[in-house]
Amino acid sequence: MDDGSTGCALQRVSKHFRELSKYSRFTSVCLYRSKDILRFEAAVIPLPPNERRVRYLHITSPHLFLDVSEEELEDDGGYKISDSGSSFDNDNSFPTEGNPGDVAEMGNVEMDVDESDSDDDECRTPSSTEESEVDDDVAYFISSATSSVAVTSQLEVKDTMGEYMAEMRQANSMILSSVKQIISTLSSTLYALSVHWTKESNSGYLSIPDFIPSSTSLPCLTELYLYINIRSYTAASLYTSDPTRQDTFPALRRLRFAGLAWSGIECPYDMVKRMAPNLTHIRTDTNLTGTAFGPFTFPTNLKVFIEVPGLPEREEDVEYLMNERDFVRNLGYDPSLVRGVGMRIPEAYDAHCWENHWEAGLKGEPGHWLPELWAHEEWIERHLLLARKAPYRVPPR
Repeated sequence: MDDGSTGCALQRVSKHFRELSKYSRFTSVCLYRSKDILRFEAAVIPLPPNERRVRYLHITSPHLFLDVSEEELEDDGGYKISDSGSSFDNDNSFPTEGNPGDVAEMGNVEMDVDESDSDDDECRTPSSTEESEVDDDVAYFISSATSSVAVTSQLEVKDTMGEYMAEMRQANSMILSSVKQIISTLSSTLYALSVHWTKESNSGYLSIPDFIPSSTSLPCLTELYLYINIRSYTAASLYTSDPTRQDTFPALRRLRFAGLAWSGIECPYDMVKRMAPNLTHIRTDTNLTGTAFGPFTFPTNLKVFIEVPGLPEREEDVEYLMNERDFVRNLGYDPSLVRGVGMRIPEAYDAHCWENHWEAGLKGEPGHWLPELWAHEEWIERHLLLARKAPYRVPPR
């Protein structure tokens, strides 16, 4: 399996190949910024069905407050997509190192500094308007410190926090709606879907049905990886998932379900059992244990991997816990179905590490899955290695 680099190189040297490959140009797509989601939606919706055959899709939506602007991205942090010839690759409209525009800009900055230093250092007498503004600011701060009711000025914005939260909710709703539209548009060809989502706690719980429109069928979806992160210190969330929905993914075989990715109304494993009756691999953590697995719930060949915080890293201790049926049963699982118990490593939930797992799967590597005994030290070292590759760390909760 190729990551798209071969096709990108061929498209640069052959116009004929570019014309032939336009029907599969969006095979693998990685969206890791809010603006990317909106831009890709605008680009893929108008395309005819035979030109939007996306099979592998990864979406990262950071907290909008932490989503940096394009000017703040590093040189290697541009928009990534498998087709480098498309308009969604690195945006060349922004100056880069070595660009003459940068030199001119630096020259302007130096000239401004020189001009300010060339003048004499005498202080300019403030105008009457500036003096009035200073007096207003002083009066405002004094009144704020001595009175419970702040004195409002003409520049003060009423209910700033309320307006901010309303704007954030509107923006989050827009991004989520865009994601659902993208998935709906690509539903007929989507093979592997990976989502790493950051939300505010008062925006409601999010689970699989919240990202997929109720009328959408995903006949080819075989792998699904969903992690919901939270970036807020407010009260508990509202329940938003609709328990009456009857989505089913008959082709789904592998599922990783972590973070706050569950419905507040329906037990997570009841939802998984209903939505993915043919599941063979599931990876989750103890935060999502609500009911025990039973022999009747999933096929007998189901491989379950449990991530438990604070497990010892020594191989023999982990093996002992795997063989301790009471320990596994107390986690809420049927010991006959559990194939692996491993330590939950915080770095493995980093947005870039989650993306690295997805990218590794494109290259034919295990990605989210390691063969046979996942609980061994090899699994831990592998996850730490993927975490170290990440150029950016999500701030701790």
